[in-house]
Formats: sequence, structure tokens, C-alpha cells
Amino acid sequence: MAVTASLGAAQVLQLRRATKMDGETAALLSEQQFDTVFQLILTTKLQALAPDVMEEVKKTGGVSLLPPFGPTYPESFREQDKKILGQLLSQMFPTHTAPPEVKRAVSAEEKNAELQAQAAKAAAAKVSTGADQAIAAGKPAEGVGTLFAKVFDDGICEHVATVFKFFQVTAQEKGSTKLPYALAPEFSENFQSVLRQFVLPSLRASRMVAALGTSYNWEDNGKEKILDIILSGESKNPIFYAWDDRWSGLQLPKPPKVEDKKGAGGLFGKLKGKKEAPVVLTKAQKDREDLAKNVWGALKEGAKKHGYYSPTEQDIAVFETLLKYDTALIQKAWDEIANLYQQEFEPKGHQDSGREGSFRDGLNKWHNRLPPHAGEFLALRCFFTYKKCDINFMKKFSVTHGVSKEERIRQIPYMMEFLTQFG
Repeated sequence: MAVTASLGAAQVLQLRRATKMDGETAALLSEQQFDTVFQLILTTKLQALAPDVMEEVKKTGGVSLLPPFGPTYPESFREQDKKILGQLLSQMFPTHTAPPEVKRAVSAEEKNAELQAQAAKAAAAKVSTGADQAIAAGKPAEGVGTLFAKVFDDGICEHVATVFKFFQVTAQEKGSTKLPYALAPEFSENFQSVLRQFVLPSLRASRMVAALGTSYNWEDNGKEKILDIILSGESKNPIFYAWDDRWSGLQLPKPPKVEDKKGAGGLFGKLKGKKEAPVVLTKAQKDREDLAKNVWGALKEGAKKHGYYSPTEQDIAVFETLLKYDTALIQKAWDEIANLYQQEFEPKGHQDSGREGSFRDGLNKWHNRLPPHAGEFLALRCFFTYKKCDINFMKKFSVTHGVSKEERIRQIPYMMEFLTQFG
């Protein structure tokens, strides 16, 4: 509440959206807890409004609090915010009913965009008949050509390979050290193989991506077009949506609880010890389970073969953000880190020397700015790249991420796992 004290309702809604997109939020709060926190903050903001302002808010269903839509505030965001405010107003004023929506004037450009969207939707419906069943099994939707399949898979894998190259170390640098998976070149190859065999076919079977397959002439638009779509941003991006949906569905089934055979005697003991009826899975659910087992089994096998730390289900959050990595920003981060190291530890002259601790501060800065754990992977790469970034430096650096060991494991799990090799 103190942090948001100076913010208006529109700014709180913007903060809510940004916080929900943060990969670490889900690890700290359940969806219900998250909604409750921001509902409380927004309710406080509405209650603090002057009476005349509140009357206007009630009349417009909260729209009067929102900025006009634009490049940084698209119509989709505005609709989400209107829905949230409308629900709050209904709770605060049970007799309140949202006013009829007043349609704004639509420009020719927007009409054209809407027509294109309708055409794409129609194409998706036509192409993806049976896609809902096919997606779980990882089968391409009928009508999505082999050319698009190749272009799509090549584009995704090229982006993933580019991202992991920022973190990789050579065999000569590695020596006998066991690497976190992101630093191992063999992992990138194994991950791309798993994507091509199991993950990407099911992405192409989704309705939105199937529509993409019919939206361009792929003989003229190669994998570069797929890369353009990936790098264009997150708003209404069909590839991002399908990618997130696929990874969120790759949780392995939980093992059944082991019953206590001793139990209590009598009727209560019999009832307590009664076995639950086995859960019967639909074909789609069974296909999803099999797909998850295949994906994690292949990733584990690759780690065992090449001797790096294996990714687990806990890494879904990392994999979900891979397509959203801005490779230009990661390059900027690495260049800045390299400059800070040189200035602090290997200055060319007195004027080029950096202050003590500037290198460490740079690592922390990019740890906070980059997607989840990307900064941590860059810091680990520094261990193999720079002489002064030795094990003692890494241990001291890790302490800046938490007083207790448990806290540090939550913040920098890959570095903490890596450091266990050195006592």
C-alpha cells in the first residue's frame, strides 16, 4: 500500500499488468492472492475519490479513469482494465450497473485491421478442424503445409540457439566442472531436438498458429518472418500465446499418495482406508501426460549423456520466457559487464579505472533487468571468462542475494547449485 500511495487507479492497473507478467510473481503469490492484493489497492483508490469524481466513474463504469488507447495502451489493455474496474464498482455499489457501451468512431485503418483479423480467424477455423484434439498429441493440424512447418521450426530454434549462445562456455573453459544446463552447448542442441520432436508440432496445431500458416506466402517469407514476429513484441502475438500454453501444460502427473495400511480399526478405519476410485483420463489428457513424460525424459537423458545439470519442471518459467528474450538487450548487458570488469580489475590507465564493487553492481543490475535468471546465467559465464571472477568472488556475490542460504537458493538457484561443487 505504501509503494502505491502516490499512484492513481490507471497507474495501479498498469503496475498490476506488469507484475502479472513478471515470471517471479507466480512463485510468490497464487493467482487468488495476487487478485486479492490488487483488488484491495484499487478499492482504496476508488474510495479516496472525491464525490463528484466518483459519480462520473460510476456513470462511465470506470472508463473516465483510464487514459485513451494508443501504441502503449492498446484496446485489449483498455478492455481488461474496464472489466476489472466494472467488477469492483459492482461490489462497492451492488445496485450499480455498467452503462451501455458507447462506441467510439472507428478509423478506416482500424476497420481494415478488424477485417484482416476476421479473415485470419475464419482461416484458423477452417484450417484447424480437430486441432484441439491434435494439440495434445503433438500432431500438426490438417492444412498446415510442410513448408510452413519447416520455416516455423527453424525460426523458433534459431532464436533459442541465439539466446543460449550468450550463456555458453567452451569445453576448454569448462574443464572438469559440471555446468548448469544453460551454459552447456550440448544442452542447446538437445533442447532444439526436443522442441522439433515434441513441442513445436503441437504449437503448429493450435488455432492461432495454424491461422498464421495460411496468412503468408511462405515461399517468399522464410524463417526471418517467424523471427520478425517473435521480436515484434508480446501484444496479440500468436506464437507467444501458443508457446506459453504449451509449456504451462507440461507438468508431470503427481504420483498417487501411499495409503497407511495399518490404519485405525472398526468402521472408521475401514472408511478411512477405503481406496479412491482411479482417475480416468480422457485421450487428450493422456496425450498431454505422455508428451510431458517424453519432453522431460529426453531433456534428462541429454543431461546424463553430456554431464551437465538437468533441467526440471521448475525450469518451465525459464523456458516460457525464452521467446521473449530481447537478444539486443542481452548483448548490451554482456558488453557493459565486460567493460565494468576491465575498468575495475584490468584498467588500461588511471583514467579508465573503475570504482571498487562496480563489476558486482553491474551483475546485480542486469540480474534485475533481464528476464528471470538470464542475469544469473551471465554471471556464471563470467566465472569461466574472467580470471578475477573466481570462486571466492562468486561466493561473495551470492551473499548479495540473500542473508540465508534458503533465500539465496530462491533468488539464484542455478548459481547455488553450481557452487556446491566447491564446498
